[in-house]
Amino acid sequence: MLTTAFSAELARRTTPEYSDLEGRIDTLWQQVVTALPGIDLNGGTYLAYLAARWPESASLEDWLTNAHVCDLYLACACAHGIQSAWRHSTLYT
Repeated sequence: MLTTAFSAELARRTTPEYSDLEGRIDTLWQQVVTALPGIDLNGGTYLAYLAARWPESASLEDWLTNAHVCDLYLACACAHGIQSAWRHSTLYT
């Protein structure tokens, strides 16, 4: 289940449950894998990375709406040594 990292972070922060967390995360996941094809990064790994970067000062809705989720996906993949991510990252230089 892709929502595990965010559910754990919501519980840690004692934040109320997000009404459609699973749907929101599924949509976000589809967005990043469509925008950056060919990067074989596990969804759980990425979402744990994303959840760990959720600022304490932001609501989950604000974070998921305003985070540069594709950039963070690419950064996570590069940090995990996925070579195809490095090829995508050259687009930024």
